Amino acid sequence: MKNKRRIWLISFLCVGAGIVILILGLMLGGRPGFYIDGSGIHSAAENGGKRNYVKNEKELQEFTDIDIDLDYADFQIIPSDTFKIEYCLDGTKDPVCTVKDGRLTVREADYKRIFNFTFISPMSDDFTDSYVKLYIPENAVFDTIKILTEDGDILLPALKSDTLDLESDYGDITVKDFEGRRLFAELEDGSFSSKGIKVDELKLSNEYGDIALQDAKCAYLEAGLTDGDFTADSLSSDRLEIDSEYGDVFLGLSSTVKEYDLDLSTEYGSIQVPQYDVIYGDDGSQCRVANSSGKTVKVSSEDGDIQVFDAR
Repeated sequence: MKNKRRIWLISFLCVGAGIVILILGLMLGGRPGFYIDGSGIHSAAENGGKRNYVKNEKELQEFTDIDIDLDYADFQIIPSDTFKIEYCLDGTKDPVCTVKDGRLTVREADYKRIFNFTFISPMSDDFTDSYVKLYIPENAVFDTIKILTEDGDILLPALKSDTLDLESDYGDITVKDFEGRRLFAELEDGSFSSKGIKVDELKLSNEYGDIALQDAKCAYLEAGLTDGDFTADSLSSDRLEIDSEYGDVFLGLSSTVKEYDLDLSTEYGSIQVPQYDVIYGDDGSQCRVANSSGKTVKVSSEDGDIQVFDAR
């Protein structure tokens, strides 16, 4: 019993001594903790506890193609009266940023903070977010736009381009008033939202997130979702194919539902279509209608509800 008390007493004394030493270190300007990046192990006090980042802006030559590849930064296109780029990125090296043969290429320099540990550490005064902002003339027309982000949001204003190709692993994508021939978007964990897009071909895929369209016009739409809802308001399209594993589909059409051939099926969910009967069975719910109109809506879901309605 006496040995246990002695052990507890020694333990409390050690903890108390550690707290006193920690407080003295903080009062003397120390910063407990460490972090690991691509160049090795660093003390949290290195660089005054502030993040390493590069910040700059510069004018660009005119270009008609855009190729962006970022790791940990938000990307935004801003209407302007000139071609310019502005960035604030993690690391100590400027990104690759070149214009050659009418193509803008931007590549973020390799910098990754793999592990970070701090304990009772004062907050840094540096709250800078990583971002890339691309300024373009308001009436510019492009041939191809390709934007990839590993961990960051993509925000696009009204644009005109033959092809728009977007990819984000961990971030949201927002597109407004895009006009072109093809729009492709692929997300792993984020949401896709758009308003007023006009394209011939629209292909969307999202593993863990929602897809929302408003006032979209496209000849062909293909969408695939693993775990998320698909919502369309005032959608105009001749051919729709939507596959949702674990999520609901709300399809509001700008024209009457009677103009479409319907092929709707869900295994563990319900189907709602005005003025049409739904067949319920052991294999789930189905609604198939042939109007021979040339317009088709095909929606399949494993575990989710399906609603198709007029949104005029």
